[in-house]
Amino acid sequence: MSSTSSSTSTRKLIFVTGGTGFIGFHILTQLLDKGYHVRAAARGRKISLLKKALSANYSSDNFEVVEVRDVCFGDFSLILKGIDGIIHAAAPLPGRVSAEIALRTAIEGSLHILREAVRAKVPRAVVTSAVLSYDYPKGPYGADSWNPITKEEAIAFGLPSLIYAAQKKYSDLAVVEFSYIHPEIDVTLVGPPFNYGPFARGFEHLLPEPDLDSLSTNATIYSFLRPDTTAFPIVPGAIDVRDTARAHVLALESPLSPYVGRKRVAIVCPHECSYKAAIEIIARERPELKDRLADVRRAPEWSCNTLPLDWKRISEVIGMNRDSFFPWEKTVLDAVDSLLRIENLWKEKGFDLKKVKGFIR
Repeated sequence: MSSTSSSTSTRKLIFVTGGTGFIGFHILTQLLDKGYHVRAAARGRKISLLKKALSANYSSDNFEVVEVRDVCFGDFSLILKGIDGIIHAAAPLPGRVSAEIALRTAIEGSLHILREAVRAKVPRAVVTSAVLSYDYPKGPYGADSWNPITKEEAIAFGLPSLIYAAQKKYSDLAVVEFSYIHPEIDVTLVGPPFNYGPFARGFEHLLPEPDLDSLSTNATIYSFLRPDTTAFPIVPGAIDVRDTARAHVLALESPLSPYVGRKRVAIVCPHECSYKAAIEIIARERPELKDRLADVRRAPEWSCNTLPLDWKRISEVIGMNRDSFFPWEKTVLDAVDSLLRIENLWKEKGFDLKKVKGFIR
């Protein structure tokens, strides 16, 4: 089991929401690897699954899983007792609930967590945003940049991607306003685009059966392993999930807002993240998969496959430099290898993936 620790963080206890998700579980493992103790929120069946997933690589002395039935309501005083920082990574995913519920949950969930944190005198909070909450994909992505979409427009169009963009925007707006009113808690907003890469060690225990939604944005990489794939993400920009998690953990240790100003940053892989290149990389480096691959000619092409960021500002706020991000080729190959491992685990359990919608044919 992992026993690494950091002298500056060994005794710090961090509360994390969304830890059963693709990004959130990486955040948990990176915190534990750095020597933090974690208290992770989950509900229902996922409580036992998360305990099992973390126990695969970490001592139970370093983590605990607590039940949070609804992030929008309830008394968090016991849950936040002794907490040194919060990472709020939970959010309604596109298409899972109605637009109205998604918007309300995103906004009220973030605000309730922060209100409870202030009441418990928690000094720091990091909230997962999204590049979609900025003026995406045009940029630039400054602290005062906002996606022009309105709640009314998002609900009227009814597209999951637009609803998600709106919920992240209005959640961000609410968090920023809260941070002005409550300077006693230092708040950082971290906004990544689409996340890809390997699942963190132990995450397979959170995927006990085939479910395309459970693959999160890695479902896009998995779709590259199907010859009949015709749909691709319609906007440029990507990031390795490990870099997104690292940004959240670094934000806990970042300079305070009075010294660097409002801490709302977009992050993205600075390398060209082309879906066409991804399929070509898989064909070249994993030739045994050639017969499974999507038609590379169907992949979209843009004038640029990354997004314009203020790297000086990102370095100032959370200490991440442009040359520290995972290259696209490694992200793609590590994601493919991780997906194939999960696929094989499901097969070993007796699941026939050919009968499951969205899986191998």
